Formats: sequence, C-alpha cells, structure tokens
Amino acid sequence: SKSKATINGTEGTIEIGEGWTTPHEYKVSYRDGTVDEVKIEDENWLGYELEAFIELVETGQMESKIMPYQMSLEIQKTIESIYSE
Repeated sequence: SKSKATINGTEGTIEIGEGWTTPHEYKVSYRDGTVDEVKIEDENWLGYELEAFIELVETGQMESKIMPYQMSLEIQKTIESIYSE
C-alpha cells in the first residue's frame, strides 16, 4: 500500500508499517526464520539514529556495527550517482 514499505535484501526483509516516512515500528525477517520486531517511541523519525550515535560516543566506539563507515560511504556514493544522472 501507499503508506507501507518493504525492503528486500540478500539476508532478509524489512517491513515498515503505516507512516513509513516516520516509522513507529518495523519488522526484520531474516532468511533463517528469525524475526525481530522493533517499536520506536520517539516522535523524531531520526531518533533511533541519534540514540545509536549517543551510545557510540558514550562507549568510545568509532564505528557502528549496524552501519559501518564503509557502508555509509557506499550509500553516499549511490545517492551521488543518482543525483548526477
């Protein structure tokens, strides 16, 4: 539907419910059958990113295991290539 989103990847599927641009919950289904359901209580749609960043700073980590630097760099390159077309 218009208000839901599904992302399919090599390791599984992410299903984002109503209001996918400002999600309050999503479900990650892995190919091995494992399912993680996540609820976001923060009204700020980037709240989860902010929480992850704060945790990195507080624990002295330089890179996220969830979103490593190389992955961020590849995403940025993809975005730049889209805009350059």
